[in-house]
Amino acid sequence: MFTTSIIARSVTQIGILRSRLFPPHARRAFLGLLSSLLVVPAFASGDPTPAVPTNAASETSLSVAALAATHKLEPHDTLSFRIVEDQVDLREPPEPKTLTVSDSGDLEVPYIGRFPVAGKTSQEAAADIKSQLEKKYYYTATVLMSIDLKAKTRGACYISGQVRLTGSVDLPGDEALTVSKAVVRAGGFTDYADKRHVRLTRRADGPNQPSKTITVDLSKVIEEGKTDHDLLLEPGDSIFVPSKLLSF
Repeated sequence: MFTTSIIARSVTQIGILRSRLFPPHARRAFLGLLSSLLVVPAFASGDPTPAVPTNAASETSLSVAALAATHKLEPHDTLSFRIVEDQVDLREPPEPKTLTVSDSGDLEVPYIGRFPVAGKTSQEAAADIKSQLEKKYYYTATVLMSIDLKAKTRGACYISGQVRLTGSVDLPGDEALTVSKAVVRAGGFTDYADKRHVRLTRRADGPNQPSKTITVDLSKVIEEGKTDHDLLLEPGDSIFVPSKLLSF
């Protein structure tokens, strides 16, 4: 519309719109035509509409960074690891290594070998690894390490018996998994499942302690909504869903 007013003013200045050929109603129609001719190409040009600024992406990255800064490394954590000085061609994108914390809490670090990191944040572990590298292998080492929070699990439990998919079920690090949720992830019960006598076996706390088995009535959880009967799972737990007794 700003461009339209400039053109209209120019046309008026040369006296065309003031002539008898352009009475008031004709002048209005002429200006409307100019406006439509100038506005339509702007939409037809295919220029993208300016995006509305948003802080959603930055807020997400900040929350992930904050979580990574406070998370203490533990077995099965997956990390991205890179030593900046190892990048030969600065024009090529860096290729970080993927390292996984072992069951004993160690990382297999390049040049150093097994290095304990359990109980440390990724930043603390990177600082310790940097110090070790600079003792023998580097004059200055820039160690970049970040945890892959999406891939993090707390281990696994095992489910068998009358479920559709038997085998291991991962325990996610950011979610409390219960017996009923594990059954759902195993495809649900079969038609012959005894929901009232699901057995949860938990391994012993010590080398000389016996494992314990708990019976869970999932019919009360699923059919009656009594979630207090559900149990939280721990790594190494085993779930067995027996067959219900059939009477003829």
